[in-house]
Amino acid sequence: MTKALPCWLKIVITSRTLHENEWKKFDRFLVLNIDENPDELIDFIHEKLPFIDSDTIFECCQGSWFYVSQYSRALKANLLTLPSTSRSSNNDLVTISHGDNLLPNGVSALLMAIESELPTHLNLYLRLIASSRRPPTRQRLIAVTVLTASRPANLVEADLRECEAIFECTDPLILSGAWRERFMDDECEEGHALWAQFIQRTGCDTLQTLIEFAYHLAHSGELHYLDRIRILREFGADMIELKCPVFDYMTTDLLVKAGAIILDHRQQKVSSHLSYHYYYCFRNQ
Repeated sequence: MTKALPCWLKIVITSRTLHENEWKKFDRFLVLNIDENPDELIDFIHEKLPFIDSDTIFECCQGSWFYVSQYSRALKANLLTLPSTSRSSNNDLVTISHGDNLLPNGVSALLMAIESELPTHLNLYLRLIASSRRPPTRQRLIAVTVLTASRPANLVEADLRECEAIFECTDPLILSGAWRERFMDDECEEGHALWAQFIQRTGCDTLQTLIEFAYHLAHSGELHYLDRIRILREFGADMIELKCPVFDYMTTDLLVKAGAIILDHRQQKVSSHLSYHYYYCFRNQ
């Protein structure tokens, strides 16, 4: 790993737990282990979970600030309850013996405990949010769920209200912490296929929507859309010219296969952010 880092790099920050053999790869660096001084995290525990013994939470959270925040929000949303244990003399602080194992141990265990209290369609919503190129608005997620999963809008809205404890933002819908990593890369193919189905059925009324359509088709996997090139041509992909690549290689490659043209700008200095924008025009037929 150190060979991959440039010699001029002076600092690397990681929030991941590293095994001992991984630490050896950083021998030539001066390692500052923030966990050696957990005062700020303990203060955060006191603030978010004042009724639970901080030592117990500190042990169970395994250094994760997200764990503390998510546990607090889950309690407020009545997704979890305080462990029924003996209380201290002041009747405010819950004390838990380490052997009782009443608190979720680690982030994964916490997510599992919360998930058991969330709607049965949770994974559908997580896939749709994870596969959306930008955080979807609440109304758009409801619309795509109604159309592709045949779930009534009022039930979707009720589900989202029950899930608010796991959102960093409720409109647009931005997942909090580790929930964002629930479905990644190939695990998002089903979500991309649903977005593609939604756009295909509602229509590509703008070229921006057409590019979004191509993005979801490209990432949906061949099993979901075997004839994606033909579908894009039916929506006019063979009639557009792109000034530069769009979104990512897979999307651009699919558009080119469908007949779109990438204009030659190799002589220009194009900054990296241009890959997220496009210029279009219709070619004369």
